[in-house]
Amino acid sequence: MLATVRCLWRYLSQFSCLVPLAVSCSVLSGVVTASQTSKDWIRGELHNMEMRIQCEILDVDGQPAQDPSISVAIRDNNSSQAMDAKLDGHRCDVWLPAHRADWHSLQIQAESRDAKRRASVSVMRPALRQIAMNGLILTLHPSARTVKAKLVHDNTPVANANLDVQTSSGAMLHFLSDEAGGVEIGLLPDERSSSLTAWTDEPLFGGFQFSRGPVRDPNADTQTIELFACREQKIRVVDGQGNPCTDLVMFLQVATPAPNFNFLGSIQASRMVTNQDGEAVFDWFPDWEEVHCYVDLNSEQWVIDGESKWIDGDFVVQVKPRMLRRTVFGKLDCDEGARAGYCVFWRSFQGEQEGRSDFITSVTDEHGSFAADVLPDATYCVFINDTRDVSDMVDLIPAPTNDRPAATAILHLQKPETLSIAVTAGKARRPIANQPVYVRQTHDYQWIEDGKQRSGSSARDRYVYTDELGKATAAVESGKDVRLSIYNADWQTSQELPIIAGQQNAVALHREIDQPRAVLGVVLQDASQPVSTDDIVIIAGSIDGETRGHEELAVREDGVFQMQTQATAVGALAIAKNRSMAGVVLAENPNRIMRLQLQPTKQLDGRLVDSKGNPIGARTVHATLRLMNTAKDRDFNRFYGFEVDRQKVKTDADGYFSFKGMPIGAEILLRADNASGQDDHWLGSVELKANEEHAVETHTLNE
Repeated sequence: MLATVRCLWRYLSQFSCLVPLAVSCSVLSGVVTASQTSKDWIRGELHNMEMRIQCEILDVDGQPAQDPSISVAIRDNNSSQAMDAKLDGHRCDVWLPAHRADWHSLQIQAESRDAKRRASVSVMRPALRQIAMNGLILTLHPSARTVKAKLVHDNTPVANANLDVQTSSGAMLHFLSDEAGGVEIGLLPDERSSSLTAWTDEPLFGGFQFSRGPVRDPNADTQTIELFACREQKIRVVDGQGNPCTDLVMFLQVATPAPNFNFLGSIQASRMVTNQDGEAVFDWFPDWEEVHCYVDLNSEQWVIDGESKWIDGDFVVQVKPRMLRRTVFGKLDCDEGARAGYCVFWRSFQGEQEGRSDFITSVTDEHGSFAADVLPDATYCVFINDTRDVSDMVDLIPAPTNDRPAATAILHLQKPETLSIAVTAGKARRPIANQPVYVRQTHDYQWIEDGKQRSGSSARDRYVYTDELGKATAAVESGKDVRLSIYNADWQTSQELPIIAGQQNAVALHREIDQPRAVLGVVLQDASQPVSTDDIVIIAGSIDGETRGHEELAVREDGVFQMQTQATAVGALAIAKNRSMAGVVLAENPNRIMRLQLQPTKQLDGRLVDSKGNPIGARTVHATLRLMNTAKDRDFNRFYGFEVDRQKVKTDADGYFSFKGMPIGAEILLRADNASGQDDHWLGSVELKANEEHAVETHTLNE
């Protein structure tokens, strides 16, 4: 059977096809036809196919590097595996297991003999064919700037702490903090930190990703990493009958709670193996009141079954046996040129694990043949994903049961259209260099699941990077719409346009406000119920749909507050510390002072009953308060609001619950726990009005 990988599609957007630094990595331009050279860079049959990558390591002056070192590894979602790279002087040669589908990217790091210069590149599988054909040049550079990181615990420096730094080029750097808790991180030109993970043997644990909130500046010259006290956390893995699963390899990921879900990162201890009781203990579990976490399995035998649960303090993961897969074959049809080495994606919504899709990667041989291990009766979308060429996107059931005829995946290479992309910012339309742009084209299709027709869209997606002029190009399929998106720590935007054959297809992505500007507001008091400004809390942030960020602001004695933002629309909530008074203001293009009127808060009441109408007592109900703007793009509205508060109460014996001190004009999202204590039931959203009484709403929980 061929190796397969099953993963959440959410992982795909974290990586690009090629993530080099423009100054340290380039693909050789002397392209020869693959029909003349494919036997030099691809070998073996479908079940053991390998692809050869060659690279040269040069110094910054263009001369061959003297006695460099190099490391090459393939990566999956949780770990990496070192490859046997043959280094001959400044040239490197490595064969990759192209037949295996359990890895998604290639990581190459090179270093000078004195360790003062380095280069790195991360390559996603759709880019491997071009690199295998043309080769790769790595140019060693010294650090262009130094970021000073400080590791602290309870405001005290932490000495001899481990710090892992993942950079925008995909490099993984490791440091130990000095006696003052300091680390100096040397970064290459245009390189930024993308995540920081710190830990000690004590144990302490901390870290963050720059792509998740709260907003942090990846270009800042200083960074502070807070390490937190930890506790032991037992993870139990059981099958459907409650029997322990032994010798099971798993990876634990921990993050801050909602709304940010910022992951601390992986350390060596994140990889665990269950004992004879199906248990493993993670000693670096943050000792917080609430922790978001999940487990990934590395098993050809088991797959997670449903949501993991907290039971008597243990994190319990239920698993079920993997389904028996069938090996199927496909063919790439093209009129001329080589057919070897193309990356073929298979995607199905009918994955083994609930809420996850089945994602398989194949590679074509010199005859254009490819194979995959698929799930019986599942409908797959199949297509070529390559940086230069495109194919059609087809959907089919490759492994039907009940003697139904099997459909064979036949793909056809098509002439790609070139999409020109420009990314700018500010009134002067300053070009933004080294900006990743997410390019996505979809294929809509239907399938039958549990006797019902369902529909969805699979996507051919990848990233391209802008040059120093803020420009990039992408090979796309004609006749389909394409959506281009930018996902930065503090900014996101998106545009969609049709791709028309033979025409100039171009798109410009522009950030209207280039630099943060001051936005002023004033709190207006109710004369009959004045509140001291010392007792007012203000939370303000972006609601324009593109800019991320919110913060707590100070209030002057005259009620004036100020925020710095690049948003074109902002919102603010002011609330008294005793929750007696509150006010909300939303403003588009806030060029004038925002006027925030305080009003008496209200009480929100409700009731929980079961399917028979009986009251549900002692059940936790959650209320999340958000400031929201009207979404201009409902498919892309992540930053049209922000969370300002969370509360929870328990129902009384008659099932009633009450939230006191709720502000008028804020969106209130209601959820309830299930019988196992998990936040599982959506109750709806409410916005309280000034001159309206909100009726007590009864919510029925079907458990």
